[in-house]
Amino acid sequence: MTLTKTEVVITKINVSDEQVLFLSDVIPTGYFGADIANVQPGDDVAVFAADRVGYFAVMSSLLRGAARVFSIDHWPARLEKTKALGAEIINFDEDGDDPAKKIKELTKGRGAICIDAVGYEAVGHSGNGHDHKGVPNPLQVITWITQAARKYSTVGIPGAYGSAYDKFPLGQLFQRELNIKMEW
Repeated sequence: MTLTKTEVVITKINVSDEQVLFLSDVIPTGYFGADIANVQPGDDVAVFAADRVGYFAVMSSLLRGAARVFSIDHWPARLEKTKALGAEIINFDEDGDDPAKKIKELTKGRGAICIDAVGYEAVGHSGNGHDHKGVPNPLQVITWITQAARKYSTVGIPGAYGSAYDKFPLGQLFQRELNIKMEW
């Protein structure tokens, strides 16, 4: 039996299938988010979600040279992990209902390159009170992104969406001249 170079390296460091599982999904997906958003050295980047894909999108943005990376979520343990990477964290439960406003404030009105690393599983605020106690609200993240994104930038969406959505903020995306890149 002939082993490939990768198999030899993995065999030498003795890792299990479970330990390399992230190499086939969340690491490339997080990097893909930063790549399709065209993160460049010196950019301010906002990553919506601090779970596994969000974690690697934060890491990838920093590796691509982002000056600042904002990690947005409402789970403190997730946010602490991205903070350990160097991200500035925004907890939309503790910091108020509007992370977009906070990002605009922290970037002196410029906005940030945005990555939606959560997709249809997003939870957030409906505008008429909190609805994030396990109730999906994927359009909230898209709305925040349309408000927080740097004008003329590209929004990267590696997060999966599986159905049609009413009230998609197409007008806001158009007014801010934002590009959206996503692929399955």
